[in-house]
Amino acid sequence: MASIHKNNGPNWYAAFYGPEGTRCFKSTGTPDKKQAMQIALKFEEAAKEARRERLTMKRVRDTLSSIYATVHGEELPAEEVASFADQWLQRKKNALAESSYVEYKKTLDEFLDFIGPRKTKPLDAITVAIVTDYRDSLLKRVTPGTARKKIKVLRAFYNDAMKEGRATVNPAASVDLRKNGKSKRKPFTQEQVVSLLSEANQEWQGMILIAYYGGLRLGDIAKLDWDNVDLQAMEIRFEASKTGADEVFPLKDILHDILVKLPSYDTGGPVFPEASATHKRAGTSSLSNQFRQIMHDAGLAKEPTHESTGKGRTVKRAVNKLSFHSLRHAFVSNLKMSGAGDSIARELAGHSSAEVSRIYTHGDPIALRSAVNNLPKLVVPKWSTK
Repeated sequence: MASIHKNNGPNWYAAFYGPEGTRCFKSTGTPDKKQAMQIALKFEEAAKEARRERLTMKRVRDTLSSIYATVHGEELPAEEVASFADQWLQRKKNALAESSYVEYKKTLDEFLDFIGPRKTKPLDAITVAIVTDYRDSLLKRVTPGTARKKIKVLRAFYNDAMKEGRATVNPAASVDLRKNGKSKRKPFTQEQVVSLLSEANQEWQGMILIAYYGGLRLGDIAKLDWDNVDLQAMEIRFEASKTGADEVFPLKDILHDILVKLPSYDTGGPVFPEASATHKRAGTSSLSNQFRQIMHDAGLAKEPTHESTGKGRTVKRAVNKLSFHSLRHAFVSNLKMSGAGDSIARELAGHSSAEVSRIYTHGDPIALRSAVNNLPKLVVPKWSTK
């Protein structure tokens, strides 16, 4: 049984057998004999749990909370959700790409708004049921894919909280993230792409064509700098945000002709300055909203509205399976219809294979360029003056 002893100092020391069965001596931090004995018994209890391999993080926190309550007469102050969110985001700001940080912050801000007064509660006060309700609220206004991304951010948030001993459970870990097959995007047809180009300004025309003939994601296009573009070698080199892979794609002739007409060609810096600034400030979602307006103007989407009819920007746009990502789908579909094999299509689109995560694949540059050159030629409308 645990016992207490006093040395030269004012505080009592606890003597107990540790997890390895050896005698341990640890300060109780208090000169009060009764409190010291209670703390010693808690030390001994935790050591026994460790020997039985049942010492979970929750039991550790419970033991510490009990000791704190014994000494101070009140419960151990717990980390508030909002407080840890601020700390976590500050650390992520230095570790993430700016666009990713914007998305992380947006997700946590939305979640804190959703839980309301509970954001000042301890991290462990957030339950699986609360996160499930949050997911369900997301599915009423965004696509399943977007909802999955936001829940994954919460999982990462709570995983770090658990690693630091701030939380004992991850309430987002068991929330179902099943994919909804009905949300699959369709590729744009050539006629639809021409309609989009007719309604877009110069910058958006260039972005649409790079996605259609290069398969780049919207965020990667917005971040393109002229240092990424080699017009002599007829290729663009960049680091894909999603995979971290170093990507290279050959330029089709039409892209060369479009790029040299951009105002930024003479000034350098971002290839698409307005999109770059928007992406840094508000992330990809703001650019997606701009593209959705172009889709509406081209007759390919319903008009965004803020009316409370269940059809506005704050609800899921289930009426349309087209998005900017549909240009990427069109790129892959056109490659395959032009005779490119699956490996070539994966290489050019930066897809992962079914078995191995693709960090960087050294494909045959001649075969890659040939595949791009064989893509169907698009009749581009007059260069925009918008």
